[in-house]
Amino acid sequence: MGKREKTGVNFNIPLLEVPKMILDKYKGSLPNNVVLPVLSNQKMNAYLKEIGDLCGIEKELTFHLARHSFATTIIF
Repeated sequence: MGKREKTGVNFNIPLLEVPKMILDKYKGSLPNNVVLPVLSNQKMNAYLKEIGDLCGIEKELTFHLARHSFATTIIF
């Protein structure tokens, strides 16, 4: 359960037991009660470029492209 940054709307993400255990294990290990680190778009794009290079993907991979690819895949 949390609150969206932009809109302030509450949200709830249902999880299976194993992911819950992993999140509980690391709860409190980062400041501001954050469970996982938040990476900047620039850092995410750098990681995606590295992954693309390792996989031989010539298209420029960006976080924006990844979000839309995921959304398209999950819908269909």
